[in-house]
Amino acid sequence: MTGLQERFNAKEREQQNRLLRAQIMQAKLRSRVTTSVAIATGIIALLITGFFFQKRQANRRLKEQNDLIKRQNEKLAELNYEKIHSSA
Repeated sequence: MTGLQERFNAKEREQQNRLLRAQIMQAKLRSRVTTSVAIATGIIALLITGFFFQKRQANRRLKEQNDLIKRQNEKLAELNYEKIHSSA
């Protein structure tokens, strides 16, 4: 009788062990997925930040070029005015 009880207990423990191993594997998988999502989110955030930084720099360069063109146009307008009024 004791041997039979021992075998039953051994089978029950083995079944519990399998269940625990499955739960551990699920927990590890969840942990890996969470880590992967966190890393992917971080990479996407860095890419978006880089994109906005480049866009801001491009806008700054365009503004500088527009300011230069505006100053050159003003200078040309002055020279044109002088040319027109000096020949009259």
